[in-house]
Amino acid sequence: MPFVDVGRRLLITHKWRTYADIKVYDVHCKVNLKQLQALL
Repeated sequence: MPFVDVGRRLLITHKWRTYADIKVYDVHCKVNLKQLQALL
C-alpha cells in the first residue's frame, strides 16, 4: 500500500517541520526579549 507510506512520510516531514518552526519561534522570542530588555 503506497498510500500509507506517503501518509507516514508526510506525517514525519510535518513533525520535523513543526519542530523546526518551534526552534525558529524560540529564537525569535529570545531576540525580542533581549531587545525589550535593552529598551527598558
